[in-house]
Amino acid sequence: MAAAAVGVDRVSDDYDDDSPDWCASHAISRRHCGCSYDNRTRPDFWFSQVIGIDELAELPEPEPLIDGTLDRRTVALLAGPWGSGKTFVALDWALSVASGKAWQSRDVAVEHGDFVPDVLYVAAEGAYGLKQRVKAWQAAWNVDDGRLLGFLVIPRPVMLATSDVASFCAYIRQGDHKFVVIDTLARCAVGLDENSAKDAGLIVRDLDRIRDATNGGTVLVVHHTGKDGKTVRGSSAFEAAMDTVYQIEGDPQLMKLRRTKRKDGPTPDNLSLRLEPVPGTDSVVVSGGRVDTTP
Repeated sequence: MAAAAVGVDRVSDDYDDDSPDWCASHAISRRHCGCSYDNRTRPDFWFSQVIGIDELAELPEPEPLIDGTLDRRTVALLAGPWGSGKTFVALDWALSVASGKAWQSRDVAVEHGDFVPDVLYVAAEGAYGLKQRVKAWQAAWNVDDGRLLGFLVIPRPVMLATSDVASFCAYIRQGDHKFVVIDTLARCAVGLDENSAKDAGLIVRDLDRIRDATNGGTVLVVHHTGKDGKTVRGSSAFEAAMDTVYQIEGDPQLMKLRRTKRKDGPTPDNLSLRLEPVPGTDSVVVSGGRVDTTP
């Protein structure tokens, strides 16, 4: 029998994951999850998962969401110290994808001609500050509201390892959200231990579920680095499970954006960025990008 829920919808460590009442993908009892993500308790589930050599050859090649930066069908991590400008970079990526504007001279993905996919930004710390940042970005790059109709914001956290994820994935499947940004991980993982490999596994599993719900899209998670400002905070299992990892070092006047991991394709990618004020607004934008071409 599955263990009783702790609080609203989390469970204790004492559970029977062989029970049909247990959702293996969501790591929670089905009565709290309501998830139909998979059904590994049935043998025919695995028949539907097996692919042969011909089907293997037909799998899609890696496709960019932002050329040379983020790939589709992946989960990416953007980490940096507090106040380093990581939210500005994440928002810059999101608004570029939503509007179809190139990011630092790098093309963004479009579908069906000029159609730009929707972007879903989970502003887990609230959307009040986001409003000024978006307006400043529009003013800086001369992008009107009409080009950002596909930029959608959820001004509250999506709590990982809870029933939030099942309903969130169901919502995503109803739209065309090809880029989902979760800002920040800490606000969406309240009650989980970042230093625990087990809890890190639960987080990764839910991020994979969200990625799969986008049907070919990308998930970006904004996270903090540790006290040294260089290593990703929490269990190493979390960073190890990411497809792409970018880290920010320095300060807002001289930001170093560096890619430290990429599952498919070359890893090195180093940019020098800075935050510049936008006249007539109360915010700043990411500017001064210069691709570092050294090996």
